[in-house]
Amino acid sequence: MGYLALELARTGKPSPITDVFAFGAFVLEVVCGRRPIDQAMQDNRRILVDWVFEHWQKEALMEVVDARLHGNYDTDETILASKIGLLCLHPIPGARPTMRQVMQYLDGDMAFPEPTLSQMSFSMLALVQSEGFDAFIGSSMSMSTISGLSGGR
Repeated sequence: MGYLALELARTGKPSPITDVFAFGAFVLEVVCGRRPIDQAMQDNRRILVDWVFEHWQKEALMEVVDARLHGNYDTDETILASKIGLLCLHPIPGARPTMRQVMQYLDGDMAFPEPTLSQMSFSMLALVQSEGFDAFIGSSMSMSTISGLSGGR
C-alpha cells in the first residue's frame, strides 16, 4: 500500500510518474530502515513519509536514518536521498520529478530545489477525501507531505 500512488489506486493505470512515487517510498525505506506503512507504530510514525517530513520541518533529518547503519554513511548524501524520497512521494503527480531529474539531483548535475516550509505542508488526508479515496485509503491514514518541491521542469 505504501508504494501505491493515489492516482494509480483510482485509475488502475500505471505510468512513469506512478513509478516515481514507488521509488520515493523505496528510497525512504532504505534510508530509514522502515516500511512505508508500519501498523506497529503509533500516530504519524505509522506513515513513514509523515515521520520523515516532520523531521525535515524540524531540520532533524538525520534522526530518521536507520540506526543499524551505525553512522557509516555520508550525511549530505543521506539528507539528499531523504529529500528526494519526499519529493517523489508528492501526492500531486505533476509535482513529482521525472526519473531523469532524480538522476540529475543524485549526480549533482541539477541543484535540488529548496522550498520554504510554507510551500511544503498540507494534509494528504484532505486531498484523499476531496478525491474520494477515503474509503480505499482508510480513515487511519493522514499523510502530511510536501508541496511545491518540484523544479527544473
